[in-house]
Amino acid sequence: MFARIVLLPFLLIVISFSACRNKAVKQAEPVILQGRYINQTFLEKSAESLDFSSPGFCFQLVFADGKKVFVDRGFEGDSLSVAYENGKIRLQNATIMGDLPILPDTDGKGFMLLDSSFTGKPYVSHFIRSEDTIDSVPALIRKLNEQMIAGSYVVYDKEKSLNKTVNFLSSGKVTGIPGFDTYVLCFTGDCMQTTQPYYNTITLSGAAGSTVTYAYKMEKGTGSLKLFSIEPPIPGTKGERKVKDLVYDLRKN
Repeated sequence: MFARIVLLPFLLIVISFSACRNKAVKQAEPVILQGRYINQTFLEKSAESLDFSSPGFCFQLVFADGKKVFVDRGFEGDSLSVAYENGKIRLQNATIMGDLPILPDTDGKGFMLLDSSFTGKPYVSHFIRSEDTIDSVPALIRKLNEQMIAGSYVVYDKEKSLNKTVNFLSSGKVTGIPGFDTYVLCFTGDCMQTTQPYYNTITLSGAAGSTVTYAYKMEKGTGSLKLFSIEPPIPGTKGERKVKDLVYDLRKN
């Protein structure tokens, strides 16, 4: 009788704990992705140069209602279904090889897209949650500008400073280059094939409607940014334009 009296409270505690635990498990909400996620790995890998394989699977993923996601590849995009099963997330039929798994970050700010089987690279793509725009500029464009070129530069000529400054803002504005006030970096589409051999390109535009495209070379280690002229378009040929003379020798302040 005494043993029953002693054991009864203990059993009640165990039963109560188990019930609370089971209730917590049942009430645990699955991770449902919403909003825009930008490929942070792409931004980090493209610090000095952009190439055809830079974005991996895509530049960004936009989850609208938890069931569908818009895949932004820059020059094209499409929608895929999202599957949530047994705590796992997959982009369904994302490649000819099948689904691509997603592993959410523990802090809820992003996720890993396990796309190495698609890209053939020894790493996967890390996506970070982002606003759609930042000060009216698409978030991806602003972040790319920040990563690649934004900053204040001094103009040099034959290794001598001209005491002139050129500023590339992350918003896409430029100051210090006469006749031009905006710039666009090429990171996808036909413009990636503009030059032969391959160079990244930047297009400057002015209020009067003038535009010019330069090949450029960035050296993050030295802060050097060189802009080169390229030959005019070749009739009947897409790209393959030769890189010619150095037009601007810029060095970061």
